[in-house]
Amino acid sequence: MLIQRQNNTDLGSWSQIISSLPLRGEVGSVSIPQLRNLEVRMRSQHMNRVHRHRGFSLIELMIVLVISLVVSALALPNIAAAITNIRLRGAASNVAGLLQECRILAVKTNRVQVTRMNGTGAFVDVAYSGTYAATYTLNGVTAVEPGVQIPTSVVVATNPPTAFPSNQLLGYVQFPLPSAMPFNIGFNQRGLPCGPNSSAGTPTACPTLSFLYYFKIAGAFGDSWAALTITPAGRIHVWTLNGTTWS
Repeated sequence: MLIQRQNNTDLGSWSQIISSLPLRGEVGSVSIPQLRNLEVRMRSQHMNRVHRHRGFSLIELMIVLVISLVVSALALPNIAAAITNIRLRGAASNVAGLLQECRILAVKTNRVQVTRMNGTGAFVDVAYSGTYAATYTLNGVTAVEPGVQIPTSVVVATNPPTAFPSNQLLGYVQFPLPSAMPFNIGFNQRGLPCGPNSSAGTPTACPTLSFLYYFKIAGAFGDSWAALTITPAGRIHVWTLNGTTWS
């Protein structure tokens, strides 16, 4: 409708211009002033059409650009925090999965299994060597020691801004302080968590314990925190700190 109306307007303008000329059937009967007047009016009509279809000005584009930059600057901290939380929770969940695998392996092999950390990640120390071994042999079976990599930005830390409320979330006060380092978590033959009496070599004792470990990523817009809990019954859970609330 808009195009048709515009075309009709243009046709009407040209009709007015043509009707203003003397219709004598000869071009030579049109005077030079009339031709100049016709040229001026044609240019005017052309400029009017150009102005009606013009694009955005530089000032308008600059205003839109400034608004976009302001909105991006306001949203950047939230986006960075969300990405960091996803990365942190992923690392903690990988460790939780490894601990579950360690627990199953302890019941399956009917011996204490221990999960430890090194400079690149965590592993199940099936060979009791204190370090990650590519393979191990147990009961005549050779296999690869389970392990997961942990990003270097993720560290085991203490003293989060809000202490983990074990009484509220787990139903009992079990963790007055986070578990001691090094990362040394064992599971006995019944699949219950225990604390090996050595960080390397064959453990001679592994009393039943519960564990709490904090993980942290330091960020430019604030630190992100996660917690890994293991109850005395062997339940493993990952929590994240959102503001002042663990969930």
